[in-house]
Amino acid sequence: MAEVSSVSADKNSSTSPHLAFTTISNIKLHIPVQLSLSKPNYKKWSRLFRLLILRFNLKGYIDNTTRVSSADDTEWYQFDALIQGWILATISDEVSDLVLSNNLTAHALWTAIYNLFHDNKHARAMQLEHRFRTTVKGQLSINEYCRLLKNLSEYLDNVDAPVTEHALVLQVLQGLPHNIRSQVQFLQYQNPLPTFLEVRSALLLVEQQQTDAMYGAGSPSTSLLSTGGGGGQTGSGYQRD
Repeated sequence: MAEVSSVSADKNSSTSPHLAFTTISNIKLHIPVQLSLSKPNYKKWSRLFRLLILRFNLKGYIDNTTRVSSADDTEWYQFDALIQGWILATISDEVSDLVLSNNLTAHALWTAIYNLFHDNKHARAMQLEHRFRTTVKGQLSINEYCRLLKNLSEYLDNVDAPVTEHALVLQVLQGLPHNIRSQVQFLQYQNPLPTFLEVRSALLLVEQQQTDAMYGAGSPSTSLLSTGGGGGQTGSGYQRD
């Protein structure tokens, strides 16, 4: 009797669906990043995807170490189709249009995406490096300026030319106009150097102070102070610390 129960248990366990089929109803909850050509998110996307694949012990389907044994290997085709579905659900239309064509397996699809983001990477790295080193704030807001440099650093990382946070901070400071750089010049002499987020916060504060000063100089109360009577005394109505 016990033997029959054991056989039944083995049979049930062998036919139970893999956890990958039963626990993931929405892949975007596990990979909340849509791979796009217009965003520097390849490394983030591929990292999240690999973590998910490793969790379910399916890495062989994208690195080609788990291969189909025969045309009747139903399990292999099911897993491969599942992973292809995960990939296609987390990439943009512009990426899928470029990689779908003849890529009939998860490994081929994964490889095509890798190549798409790494082809001509040395030439792309040179172009991105030049743009990174020559970017200045200009008419951008501090938020836009910092985001642009951060994105450029991430694009460089995607082509295996990573930018250290130290270099990113120095470039942020280097590209500032004189009226802002003069107020935060001390930051480059701090040891250790402030982080990118700390520098960004300091610059946002300076930008806000300058905005307040500009609007304060034109307020009605300030105009009264500067044009009112009393011996011809003039003043700006705003005192900077």
